[in-house]
Amino acid sequence: KLNKSIETEKDQLKKNDDSEKDLEKKLVDIRTERATLSRQMAREIMRDDTKESLIVENYQPLLDDCDARIEGIQNQILLNRDKRNTVIRVNRIAKEAISIIDEILNKEKLDKNDLEFIIDKIYVYEDHIHVKLKDDIECILKSGTLADKPAEEAVNFNSDVISILNTEKIVQSAKNHRPDKVYDVSVISNGDPLEIYTDREGEVIFKKYSPIGEMAPFASQYAETLYRTCGFPVAVCDRDAVIACFGVPKKDLLDKKLSPELERIMEQHGVYVEEERRIYPTADGGTAQISAAMPIRSEGGICGCIMSLDPGGERSGRGVSRDAEQKLIQTAGTFLGRQFDA
Repeated sequence: KLNKSIETEKDQLKKNDDSEKDLEKKLVDIRTERATLSRQMAREIMRDDTKESLIVENYQPLLDDCDARIEGIQNQILLNRDKRNTVIRVNRIAKEAISIIDEILNKEKLDKNDLEFIIDKIYVYEDHIHVKLKDDIECILKSGTLADKPAEEAVNFNSDVISILNTEKIVQSAKNHRPDKVYDVSVISNGDPLEIYTDREGEVIFKKYSPIGEMAPFASQYAETLYRTCGFPVAVCDRDAVIACFGVPKKDLLDKKLSPELERIMEQHGVYVEEERRIYPTADGGTAQISAAMPIRSEGGICGCIMSLDPGGERSGRGVSRDAEQKLIQTAGTFLGRQFDA
């Protein structure tokens, strides 16, 4: 489709130019018509100035109609030019994208820049390697196309980890007569990372990995500092539950499942500010309501949220204004995200 668009660019631009010439000709004709009407009106007024108001009343609708048609054609010309510029810009991007992909496909070996273009992460384990592709590249490999899939399906996949290509092996050569180490290499799809545990009875436990959960002690100290300094209760959550809070009873929030409304807030960009319809942080409601909230992002993804709370809807005892509170929460979310990136 991109190639077809590039090939037909000359025809598209020619049609666009022809259309603009027709519009310019119509614009000249209407302007000439308006000028003629204006001259006719002036001559009639000069012949009998006692009827000037009546003459103007008769001619004015005709002049207004000309003005409206002139404005309409001028807008069409601007839209036509925008369309022309869009065709050129999109095809230029398409040419660049196609040339990049062709270059990568035809290379015998890929360099670092090529790998960064198609690979998101590489996980190296003791005996195997997982290569996670960029979501759009993975979608092309899975379905052979991006264009025929809805936008929401193009980059979102089932939350599992599966091999989408045949497993390959690479060998790490060892020195000093030691055996070579053989790695199984799989390309994996987008999914939530897992932590794997074993208990004394030998059972294997899979637990969804939470990067912010690892920093729960730090998050708790940070929430306490904000509360003692600024006077408003603070809570921190990962993608599933509240992991730290201060200024409200821990039994009301800690380890409780998030409310759907809070999950929607976490998908947004920027700080959330309380609205007329108040939102509770946990699914079971409770008394504390969200005053301000800021998603915590790490490496472009959402890993949690920090929020200020109103216990029972009360704002008494706060040491800062509402605007300052929102800015503090926004800064805290950005700061915590950078801690995880580090």
